[in-house]
Amino acid sequence: MMNLSLLLASLATLFSLSSGQEDGTFREEYAEYATTLREDLLRRYDSAVPPRSRRDVNYSKAGTDVAMEIRMFKVEGVDSSRGQMRLKVWVRLAWTDLRLSWDPAAYGNITQINFRSLPPTQGTEIWTPDVQLYNANVGNAATLDNSLATAYSDGSIFWSRPGILDTLCKFSGLVAFPFDSLSCSMEWGGWSWSGGFQGILLRGAGYSESTQEDTAGSSYQEYSIAEVSVDLKTNFYDTFPSEPWTLVKYTVKLGRASFYYTLLIILPTLMLTYLSFGVFFMSHEVGERLSFGITLVLVIEVMKTTAASFVPVCGELLWIDLFMLVSTVFCCASLLETMAILFLAFHVEKHVLPSWLAWMAPWFLCRSDSDIMVESKAGRIYRQLNRENSNRLHEKQASFQKGAKME
Repeated sequence: MMNLSLLLASLATLFSLSSGQEDGTFREEYAEYATTLREDLLRRYDSAVPPRSRRDVNYSKAGTDVAMEIRMFKVEGVDSSRGQMRLKVWVRLAWTDLRLSWDPAAYGNITQINFRSLPPTQGTEIWTPDVQLYNANVGNAATLDNSLATAYSDGSIFWSRPGILDTLCKFSGLVAFPFDSLSCSMEWGGWSWSGGFQGILLRGAGYSESTQEDTAGSSYQEYSIAEVSVDLKTNFYDTFPSEPWTLVKYTVKLGRASFYYTLLIILPTLMLTYLSFGVFFMSHEVGERLSFGITLVLVIEVMKTTAASFVPVCGELLWIDLFMLVSTVFCCASLLETMAILFLAFHVEKHVLPSWLAWMAPWFLCRSDSDIMVESKAGRIYRQLNRENSNRLHEKQASFQKGAKME
């Protein structure tokens, strides 16, 4: 029984070794067979014609379905004032082209081969998908690097390109700056080929995160990718009413490093606002009370200018704008209170109002009734007080004169 088990194990090992030798992709003769295979496959191949495949959709059997995946590498930059986002990504596309299938036994058992693959308008050797980023600031044909596409013996093609996605974003979530989470959407779809010739599917979840590379991810950066969601939908346009156009929408949610803004703007402004209340506890005899309030108002304005440089000019009231406005109001209120206290403390005139305004006030407090001047209550009280003060003043002057005569 033991000998039979050993014999079966030996046969399994020999079978695995022999099957491994059957694949000629990594053999020494690969170059000769690959050259011959490329010549045979490209002899009557037209890269401008959509490939032939076995599609499962009902509206078309022509063309092929393209599976799409974006591998997120890192955030290169975000400019919220200009509405731009730059991501370092790997864009992966997979499809089937039966014109590029072959029998491995006829070509040294090689199962894969590479072709020079470029965007459709740049002279590629084989047909490549025409998948464009609709809201790109710079087209992805210019920002993604050129690379070789790998074709397998069953006609499946895999094409991966690294590069930068420069996207024009309609940001949402900026109202809570600097404690916000910005969201930017990227819309991908066919430009020359509709869904009748080029369907778009998701490869896996449609996206993946780079975790195997040591240089992936963010370090000492303001933004990082917090969440990614992918949606598929179909559009119909007036120019092609009978052809569906598949649209892939990637929504990237970015998390902001808010601690920097808290330490640079929020805490200093909050401390200065509380310091402005210190004038309430100062005596009016302190000469620096007024200059202290003015200085705090100027510092708050500088902080407001600093905060404004980080946010775009928009028609919405942001949280940081409201925070700065409240701080400015409190500092100005403290300054106005200081001005009022100093005015009342060092006022030496007979009236609080200026003399010309005190002389004109009673006349404005009178009203006419049937051409008869009728004095108002406030005017009557004011005149009575002036009359009493005038009598006291005359009595004092008379007593002074009488005392002077006696002397």
